Amino acid sequence: MVCGGFAGSFDFGSRRPKCIGVSDHGPSSSPVKQRHPALVALDNAPFDDEPVTDAEEALIEEARADVRAGRVVNHEDVKRRVLNDDK
Repeated sequence: MVCGGFAGSFDFGSRRPKCIGVSDHGPSSSPVKQRHPALVALDNAPFDDEPVTDAEEALIEEARADVRAGRVVNHEDVKRRVLNDDK
C-alpha cells in the first residue's frame, strides 16, 4: 500500500493504514527529514471502533480472493490507465 507516497500496509483488524517512511521534499543534501503531514494526521486520527458489517466482511474477502488469484493491477499500470499514457 502507498500512503501519501510512502510504503505501508493496511491492518484489517484496526482498519487503519500503517504508513512508514519520511518526507524528503527538500534538497537531497538536507540532513533533516520530517514526517509528512498526512502521516502525522493518520497517526493522530481516532481509532475506528465501529464493527465490520457482514457486507464489508464479504467485500474484504472478495478483495483477498482477487489478490490470491492474481487479479491485481500494479502501480505503474494504474498510473498509465489513469493518465492515459501509452508509454
